[in-house]
Amino acid sequence: MKPSDTTRRQLLGRALTLGLGATVAACGGEGNAPGGGDGGGSGGGSGDGGGGSGGFTVDQRSEATYRIAEKYEQLMAANTAAPFEALQAWVRQQPQFDEVGIGAGSLWARFTDGRYFLFTDNWRNKGVAPSFAPAAGPREGDIAALLSKAGAGKQVPGSDQAVLLKMMKDPASFSPEGDATLAKAKAALEKRGWAVPAQHALTVDALKNIGQPGLLYLNTHGAIFGTESGRDAYQDYSITTDTFISGELDKAYEDDLDNRRLIYHRDRSYWAEIVEGKHRPKYAVTSFFISKYIQLAPHSLVILMLCEGGLPHAAVFRAALSNVGAAEIIAWQGNATAAGYRTVDALFDRMTGANANDPIAPANRAFDFEDVWAYLGAKGLLVNPASGEPGSQPAPIKRFGPGGFDLTNPVITKLEVDWKDRLIIHGGFGTEAGTVSVGGQNLPVANWNADRIELMLPTAPNDPPGSHGDVVVTARKRTSNVRPLTSWRGQIEYLQEELVMENATGKHTRQLLVDLHLRGDAYAIRELVDGPVEQNTSLLIAASDSQASYVVSGSIKRNVYGGNYTTSQQGQGTLKFVGSQELPTAGPGAMTIVSRVNAPANELEISPVATLGDYYRQYTDGEFRDFGRLLYELNGLGFTAGGSSAGAPLLFGTAFPLAPDGSVAPYDRTIVTQDGVNRTQQTVKTAGLKASPPWRPDVGL
Repeated sequence: MKPSDTTRRQLLGRALTLGLGATVAACGGEGNAPGGGDGGGSGGGSGDGGGGSGGFTVDQRSEATYRIAEKYEQLMAANTAAPFEALQAWVRQQPQFDEVGIGAGSLWARFTDGRYFLFTDNWRNKGVAPSFAPAAGPREGDIAALLSKAGAGKQVPGSDQAVLLKMMKDPASFSPEGDATLAKAKAALEKRGWAVPAQHALTVDALKNIGQPGLLYLNTHGAIFGTESGRDAYQDYSITTDTFISGELDKAYEDDLDNRRLIYHRDRSYWAEIVEGKHRPKYAVTSFFISKYIQLAPHSLVILMLCEGGLPHAAVFRAALSNVGAAEIIAWQGNATAAGYRTVDALFDRMTGANANDPIAPANRAFDFEDVWAYLGAKGLLVNPASGEPGSQPAPIKRFGPGGFDLTNPVITKLEVDWKDRLIIHGGFGTEAGTVSVGGQNLPVANWNADRIELMLPTAPNDPPGSHGDVVVTARKRTSNVRPLTSWRGQIEYLQEELVMENATGKHTRQLLVDLHLRGDAYAIRELVDGPVEQNTSLLIAASDSQASYVVSGSIKRNVYGGNYTTSQQGQGTLKFVGSQELPTAGPGAMTIVSRVNAPANELEISPVATLGDYYRQYTDGEFRDFGRLLYELNGLGFTAGGSSAGAPLLFGTAFPLAPDGSVAPYDRTIVTQDGVNRTQQTVKTAGLKASPPWRPDVGL
């Protein structure tokens, strides 16, 4: 039955007298510390006297556990130096229980019929492990075998279902910050293709019906219970659900209770119980429950934001999760307080590239788990700070499991366009092949690896669908960050004139017209989460629909040592584009262009080399000789070897300034160089190169 109004007022008054309305850290969130009890039993039931099994009714179990919680309040109100030790001694005298023990901020007791009860006051946990050594449960030994099953390469979980569960019916212990974390995680995951159910209450039935998720987040209370000695020695770790016990549920869960998949639990959320009139314990699940009812997808991630889940005595619980598919488990080695939500927020945000948590400009792209874990460590987010309670200690946040999870989503780090229109996507994608879209058009994948995808780009003057635009990789129904493939089109004219000096007349002229189509990654990159923005050294290669033509003409007559020396050249034609490695053996009439974006200088660097298909004709006093093919290089119009193109094999060429949308503005520049008897005038001009799609400031780097 419920406590009387008089008892309720007495307890509320005592709590207020002790000043316990202030917020304090609690396991899994923020809690309001309750006041002392009045020494009398308030029952803790609701009139449901039936439904008992194993010799006790539900009301009898509720009453017995309520009196333990009430006794603890009396000990706290009396400023007892060692309240749990005193509580343990008191529970030993209660006829309903035959075994009792204490942990770090918890007490467990076994009913005489073998069922277990757990009482926790984790927010007072000093970060000290229980004094007893944990038993090596039958599933703990399986960890070594699991280690050999870790997947190779960066892996995306085998399911797109993300289950996010949290204690909802305990507002005193699980603050609004926990609800905000849930909402932010759901939004970030759904943006990248995860299916996140709207139901977040951590109930027994919710756990029994979670399906086979690739991501499981649990935010509740947790503690060890049981003994490794005495009658029916048994030790385990449990986490609390939002399901209050009742006669009907005790009947429905009888097999689970008798086989220790479920136990009874009370947390010291006494304040909320008084206000809301909820006096029954809740069901908590054990490692045996995990083994029977939970199945996770391959390469899955589990986050246990609860107290003590990372300590050695919880190893049997973590092993059960590993056995049902968890590749990585994140758990707290001590108190999981409200400060821990900062870690969860940062983890989901940086892995999905949401850039909503502590946003940085330019925005981060999505990063893989290893990169984000290093970031969390550098930011001090892998230690949950002490609660502020006297004697409390920080709680390290650790990783467990066999490994194999590294990506919530596929991640694109950069793009590369190779000769003959081959697109190479670098990043992390998992080993199971998915799809790639360019500009919204799905394209056939030629080669899929965990860190590299190759495909051919459709190419023609009319820019067929899929030739450029946003590149997105989809793996196991989850999408990557967006990385645009930029295209530039336009004509560039190169004019080289060899001018006469003393004792000479005439000139040589070489004109090159290039209808250029470049494609490539125009964006800077980040190697580290929140790290510096760095130059992208990926090259831009001329697409196969680029065209070039040349015209050479003119002659120069020189008087040298009293004789006439005349050179002339002539010819015209088209050039075939080849790769830079093919140019030395391609013969006359070939051309290559290599380019890249110099992001710090905001320039597009273009380096052309051509072998024209004509010959010098040399006349000396009437004698004729062929002189060989002409190698056409353009030097000094913006950068040369060792200049702004450090890190890329661009030896010479022109640095074209870029407009805000990434296009090349109209350009016309002439320079004159002199070397010995040679004097050359070089001109480069263009009406502009249009960038498509235009540059976007919201692309994550």
